[in-house]
Amino acid sequence: MKTGRKEHLRFNNIVSRGLSLGLIVILISLIHIFYENNRLDLIKPWWITALFFSPIQFSIHERWAGPDMDIPTRKGFLGIYWRIYAKNVKHRGMFSHTLVFGTLVRFLIGYWFVILGLLAIFNLDVLLVQPVILGDLRLPNEVGYMILCWYGSCVLSDLAHILCDRILNPIKILFLGDA
Repeated sequence: MKTGRKEHLRFNNIVSRGLSLGLIVILISLIHIFYENNRLDLIKPWWITALFFSPIQFSIHERWAGPDMDIPTRKGFLGIYWRIYAKNVKHRGMFSHTLVFGTLVRFLIGYWFVILGLLAIFNLDVLLVQPVILGDLRLPNEVGYMILCWYGSCVLSDLAHILCDRILNPIKILFLGDA
């Protein structure tokens, strides 16, 4: 008996709320520390944005680019978009249920259009003047850090999914049998 979609979404929802609470505590603690030392100028706007969007991205990732995208039963646009990935990746394999390869591959496949859009927005002046190669394009450091936080929330989401598979499956088998 395998964990189903509902279990994964429920588990990710619980972990996402815990992550949100933890990040809020960290943010409040940092603001307090900087306030006590009269150094509020050290707080970067991208910190607040990244801390705010990480739990949201955590929840979105399981639905859009989670480890089970290799199951070819998805319907609609999601099924069409992930069909090639599903045909070429073994379920619970190295490119599916691993944090190193699986998350990176699904992050690049699932979010390439956002990253290229950011590159285009921040390099509009260069793109409109001359033809460029991808290596010439630059992102501001803050945007790069936000993408890194975004990727980190995807890794945490995948970790929650993998733990859900490893923890809930034995519990369900113990109580319900391997049906």
